[in-house]
Amino acid sequence: MNVLCIERGHEFSPNMVEADRNILRLVAEELTGEGHRVETINETDLLFLENSQNVGQKRVPDHGCSHFDVVCSMARDSRVLALLDMADMPVLNSPEGVAFCLTNRNLGGLRGVGEVLRCPPTSDVTLTDESTVAAVMRSMIADGVGCPCWMKRNDGCSQHPDDVVFISSEADLSDAAESFLRRDIKRVVVSGHVEGDLVKFYAVNTSAASIECPQESFFRWRYAGGKGGKFGWEEHNGEPHGYDFDEEELRRQVMEVAAGLSMRVVGGDAVIDSQGRLFLVDFNDWPSFSSCAAEAAKAIACAAKAVGTNLYQTI
Repeated sequence: MNVLCIERGHEFSPNMVEADRNILRLVAEELTGEGHRVETINETDLLFLENSQNVGQKRVPDHGCSHFDVVCSMARDSRVLALLDMADMPVLNSPEGVAFCLTNRNLGGLRGVGEVLRCPPTSDVTLTDESTVAAVMRSMIADGVGCPCWMKRNDGCSQHPDDVVFISSEADLSDAAESFLRRDIKRVVVSGHVEGDLVKFYAVNTSAASIECPQESFFRWRYAGGKGGKFGWEEHNGEPHGYDFDEEELRRQVMEVAAGLSMRVVGGDAVIDSQGRLFLVDFNDWPSFSSCAAEAAKAIACAAKAVGTNLYQTI
């Protein structure tokens, strides 16, 4: 099987370049060790080759391979996603699903989000030069969002510390809106802050594969802790309390959300409140799996084989 692995562009991996590169390297090693042919390219270089050598041909450069059976892609550049969407080859993850995740931070409408895995109250806001704090607050009130809350860019993944801002007052709200507008970011969401234990989850769906896999599906979670992460946003939830929650239900619901987006390799953040209720606060394509990379790589390789040999059932 011929496999193309596409590394994430550095601009889409703030403070995580090596971790993101590592998980894809481990996947490539798993596949190579089983006799598959693997080529790796960064999405930035792929775009350069597409623009300089293959203009108008609407295909992914093949680097000496006459055909790729599957593409393992961590790409987030909209132009690369568009190329993959047009390419006549299976892609892990779905370019359409990745694009949706990057430009829709309001998680309330996702399949699998509802009574069990909740979404905090969230308001979609379009900022303009004429926007006032009062106008933003009216939108928030209409959607049930109060302070404290978070304002997040809604036109792409977070690349800068100010792309997600914690807001505890009207003054914070005004400063955040002005900061986004200065950077010409007008599409944002404002989501209510949920007090509780912040956990990070990592999942790979191999459940539909009819080949030997390490398990039906890979799922791990860990407490985010008081500090850390790409930009230190986790500190607002403080140290974990260890609230009880249904781990199996979290796994099941995360897999349901991923299936709704036709994505197999996902991660994100959830908050468990003092009553054990689950709130989905972030959902991402292909995380770095920093705390469990070796295990995850085996499951991702299994998923790639299944996709590349057409053994996956349609979701």
